[in-house]
Amino acid sequence: MRRNLGGSLAALVAGVLVTAGVGAQTTTVVGSNVLVSSCTQLTVTSRFTGDDNGNGSTRVEYNTSSSWPGTTACSAVPGPSPRQCLVAGLTPAQSYWVRVTFSDPDGVSGPNPEVLGPFALSACGADADPPTVLVLSPAEGAVIGGTDRVKLQVWDEGGLAASPITWWVDSGALSTAATLNPDYACGAS
Repeated sequence: MRRNLGGSLAALVAGVLVTAGVGAQTTTVVGSNVLVSSCTQLTVTSRFTGDDNGNGSTRVEYNTSSSWPGTTACSAVPGPSPRQCLVAGLTPAQSYWVRVTFSDPDGVSGPNPEVLGPFALSACGADADPPTVLVLSPAEGAVIGGTDRVKLQVWDEGGLAASPITWWVDSGALSTAATLNPDYACGAS
């Protein structure tokens, strides 16, 4: 599946993870990274292995210093790896630290909580930053066929009306059909 959103997208880079086994359920092994995705936003991507029964979650906090607790951006992100959290509405030209905490009743291996930073945001100018796209489903590596629902989260500080979403699957026809979630103020900064 390819996505064209009117600008280039920054690639999210993941850390290397190691698997550790404990009985029937394996210990969750974690690693995260942070992308400065605009002058007011960070994108946190947390990759993990070992949560075979899917009962874990990820919490993301941010602060202007490496002191905690901070402000919660995402309180309990469930689901398969990778888990992603947008930290939006930040102050331009400011540096931020991020703390990622993994919870799994079966155990967590690796740095937990994981503190990353500082990440310096640039000053905002005209909306020169490309939109941020998160693939929420299907999960990475999933095999799909027939009729499947693809769920994306698209955010642009300048609003989406200025750059309509154009998408296609494989070599199919271009489409601009999209359903906006009314629970979010789409395009608001």
